[in-house]
Amino acid sequence: MRLRSFVAATLAVLAAAGCAIPVLQRELPQATGSALVERWPLTVGLVLAPGVEATQDKYVPDIGASIGPTLAWALEQRFQRVVVGSAPEHAGTFTVVGAAASGGYLEFEIALEDAQGREIDRWSIKGNGASVMVQGMVPIGLHYALALRDASAILITTLPDRPHIRGWLAAHGIDMPADGPALRATLTAAADDTRVALLPMPSSAENRILVASRARTCLGARLEPAIPTVEEETMRHSLYPWLEPSVAPASAPALLDFLGEPALRAVLEHMGIRYVVLFSGDTKTDFDKGGILCGGGFGAGGCFGFSWGTRASSFAAIVLDTRTGTTAGDPQAERTASVYMPAFILPIPLIGATEGEACDELAAHVRQLVRAPSPK
Repeated sequence: MRLRSFVAATLAVLAAAGCAIPVLQRELPQATGSALVERWPLTVGLVLAPGVEATQDKYVPDIGASIGPTLAWALEQRFQRVVVGSAPEHAGTFTVVGAAASGGYLEFEIALEDAQGREIDRWSIKGNGASVMVQGMVPIGLHYALALRDASAILITTLPDRPHIRGWLAAHGIDMPADGPALRATLTAAADDTRVALLPMPSSAENRILVASRARTCLGARLEPAIPTVEEETMRHSLYPWLEPSVAPASAPALLDFLGEPALRAVLEHMGIRYVVLFSGDTKTDFDKGGILCGGGFGAGGCFGFSWGTRASSFAAIVLDTRTGTTAGDPQAERTASVYMPAFILPIPLIGATEGEACDELAAHVRQLVRAPSPK
């Protein structure tokens, strides 16, 4: 078992080192192009306190190198111009007072001062990237790229909600009657709406990358090519920052209601998406009967015995119709089979097929729901 864990960890580190730069470029929020938020016509400064650019943990030594460029991009989504440094002509200056990295999380302390240097607000932001923990000496770990992405989403979305910042904006003639996202340009709808978006169930936020991958193999591969699918990563990029873990609605009804917001609805129509499918489920194998004894000595060893149990695959989907603002259905599929593991020197598991059958059934239900005729 220790050897297996060591080999898996080594392969993970090598894989991370080999694709660190592409992962960094794809996962940092700069890769989205622009965020779906309104921009205020102000010029602000950005200052990093000493030590922020040196932020690291014991596995990833250069996290801090990405903090400045990423937070500058985030502020540029809200403000007309962002300048490194402070100056009297700026409406205000954002200072990253401190930063800490631990366990895939990034925490920032941020302060905003007005043009005269008086502190307007000070608060903390904690970005969550711990759903993927690839440990290795790489330019930046995937988990910290995701944490920076999440922290930027929090910064972008919560600025209008802070009373002191709202007062500061009002002093500069910016009134905010609404706190929802706003598109910067008008988008045209696609010719049809045949595409289906696949997202992890909101309750799967901590393991969303693994669940998104399973949704792709369990549903996406079975719906296509007849029904084109859009994966979770594409949706997060297109709707940034509103699907990041710390910002996204926490339930299926809340997500359905949120996707009805005109700005987000326009993006979905532009992408040709009408249905959003929330996926959850897993396959579990349990050898809970019998027993196998392993041992060795005098230059030889092996395992002897017989163990058996069950393998259960259980998957569920909630189909959201963004056009009508209703839930089209919530099908489920389950399959259970017996599993056996005889051992004569080496254990050899004999596992019944359950996952493929359960996915076939669930995909058939989803296919029927998204093809069902409904009023325009």
